[in-house]
Amino acid sequence: MMRTRREVLGLLGGAALVASCRDGGDEDVGPTTTTLPVDTIEPIDFGDPIGNDPFGLGVASGDPDASSVVLWTWVDRAPERDLLVEVAADEAFTAIVQRSPVDATVDTGMTGRATATGLRPDTVYWYRFAMDGHVTGPARTRTAPSAGVTPDVELTVGHLSCMRRSSGYWTALDDLAAVAPDLVVHCGDYVYESDIGGVRPDDTPPPTTLDEYRALWRKYKADASLQAAHAVAPWLMVWDDHEVANNYQGTDPNDGAPSPTFDDQRAAAYRAWWEFTPTRVAAPTGNSLPIHRTVDWGSLTRFVLLDTRQYRDDQPCGPPPGGQDVGPRCAESATVSMLGAEQESWFADVAPGHDAVWTTVVQQVVVHQWRFLGGNTLWNLDQWDGYTGARLQLLETLAAAPTPVVLTGDVHSSWVSDLRSDFDDDSSDDIGVEFVAPGVSSDVPSQLRGAGSLIELSSPHIRWSETRSRGWVLHTIGADEWTAEYRLVEDASVEGSPVAAVETFRVESGRRRLS
Repeated sequence: MMRTRREVLGLLGGAALVASCRDGGDEDVGPTTTTLPVDTIEPIDFGDPIGNDPFGLGVASGDPDASSVVLWTWVDRAPERDLLVEVAADEAFTAIVQRSPVDATVDTGMTGRATATGLRPDTVYWYRFAMDGHVTGPARTRTAPSAGVTPDVELTVGHLSCMRRSSGYWTALDDLAAVAPDLVVHCGDYVYESDIGGVRPDDTPPPTTLDEYRALWRKYKADASLQAAHAVAPWLMVWDDHEVANNYQGTDPNDGAPSPTFDDQRAAAYRAWWEFTPTRVAAPTGNSLPIHRTVDWGSLTRFVLLDTRQYRDDQPCGPPPGGQDVGPRCAESATVSMLGAEQESWFADVAPGHDAVWTTVVQQVVVHQWRFLGGNTLWNLDQWDGYTGARLQLLETLAAAPTPVVLTGDVHSSWVSDLRSDFDDDSSDDIGVEFVAPGVSSDVPSQLRGAGSLIELSSPHIRWSETRSRGWVLHTIGADEWTAEYRLVEDASVEGSPVAAVETFRVESGRRRLS
């Protein structure tokens, strides 16, 4: 029979060291599984399995700091369930260090999250969830180094973006799971509101309600490749547009005037994002959800996660009723905001305000300039090229930050560029470097496939581009050097297609351009 909450608590004894996340260290011993003595607790018998396996969406972890990490799962049980989560120092769970109850309710879409606290810095841990005799497989997570500590071992980071499931297979995620980096960053477009791609088409209408967005997330997270990628490392996640609607801008749905209907839709989409991601972000209120935040990795790097969708001004250029993706700039391009005033002010404080070697900015749309044609003829107005004044502010802040590296997604293709104070002047000040990840599976736009070489020719700051392949980027971050390895899938429309490392780029610490 199913255990009551009192029976669940009775199994815990004095070992409940995990805090609920519904409302919102010690000496360094890493960076792998701890070898120092740890306090452990006795294993328990979870009992015989009752019913079908309820953990159909796997598990995930995210937003680690030096003493804690967020743990997440979903259960196919309603209306309200009590789970257990265990954290161990080894994959076999012979050294269990924590056990605690976790709630999953209808109000959270039957997702459960907890923050494992009191952990050792810079240490690998394993975790699993249990309910009704069912136990998830062991999943790997880790904590960050303590403040002021530079780890002896390099940090490996997987860099992902754009996972339209219907457009291709998730071979890139299989490769990431096999490589098993220490950390994964996702730049957005984790789910797509429209999924009628040509490889795995789905004619479900785009969601507009909370139940429909929840169903979309469940469809994506049911995939074994995605579950495996989450099970090897904690993730840092932000959104882009497709988690809500294509190319929406602030409160503008991009296909009509702002309205209370779209406000409600955006609120539903934000709520679903919060429910299905392992973040420390507080539960949303109304139709807003602040997701910009920092994650410090000792004194190696500060991750600064930005939101270029929720607060941006509507793109003013183009004919009434306003807005088009590609076209000439207008005078307002120099005055509109990409981040919103509050986030811009916050960014100006946190990006320079640390002593780490690197400043790693995780955001959505391309920062460096793409010049398609001469003069003010053709720009991609949806990216920072359409927000020139805001970009100048961004670059001024980055110029004051320690060795900036920007990680970007959105355009389903691979780009590597120096960031300069004036993209039309090759002798202007070097600001930093931008790595744009290809889509995991999303199609490369046909017009971009042919334009990549043209953009490169007219843009000396761009070091390399690849506009045909899907894949991911493996970053290796050390105190002296950063390397970025582009791992591309031969053909994402073919299941199990080969993946190869095709290009590697380097940045020296303290040097604000590619080596």
